[in-house]
Amino acid sequence: MKKRQHRLKFETVSVLDNFLECIFPPRCFVCDRLLETADIRRQRNVHAACRKKLYPVVQPYCYHCGSPLADTETEYCQNCRKHRSFVAEGRSLFVYRGAVQKSMYRFKYANRRRYARFLAEEAMQRWENWMREKRIEAIVPVPMYSKKERYRGYNQAALFGRALSEKMDIPCIPRLMIRVKDTRPQKELNGRERENNNQWPIQKDG
Repeated sequence: MKKRQHRLKFETVSVLDNFLECIFPPRCFVCDRLLETADIRRQRNVHAACRKKLYPVVQPYCYHCGSPLADTETEYCQNCRKHRSFVAEGRSLFVYRGAVQKSMYRFKYANRRRYARFLAEEAMQRWENWMREKRIEAIVPVPMYSKKERYRGYNQAALFGRALSEKMDIPCIPRLMIRVKDTRPQKELNGRERENNNQWPIQKDG
């Protein structure tokens, strides 16, 4: 019953997405210009020329967080070697630079919510086998502080989680965890400050 309700929920979301496409035509993840009709029909979320500006993370990458590594003899990135983390294992899609850095900024702060669909599609193509091997039972997006989420209007991690949930048919539970402390943005902090900034800001709801 729960699985049926899960699928019904996303069938409803898909109908809504199709309606919204008529009002807000989809844009290229890289350049943010409107996609051509041919791209939309082929369910492409990036112009062919723009895809060349994306640099997928390939081996060697950190065995712990998934960040790209320059040295094939190294197993862990410098940050994971120096700082404690509760992440068991992570994977990355693209190198965070240039076009991707600008795109992620728009995804977070410029209301480009539909970027989540592209990222979920890419994640499924790259890491589906890995996710199946790990027997992931649920997708739990990293929560935002409630005041910040209300101000922004959405949580980009939850959008990505729901889109990936639909692709992978794995339940997404966006409200399982709550952020109980309004922490400073990580980009404003150095390594030690980042570690101190993340001292239990997230807890299980209820």
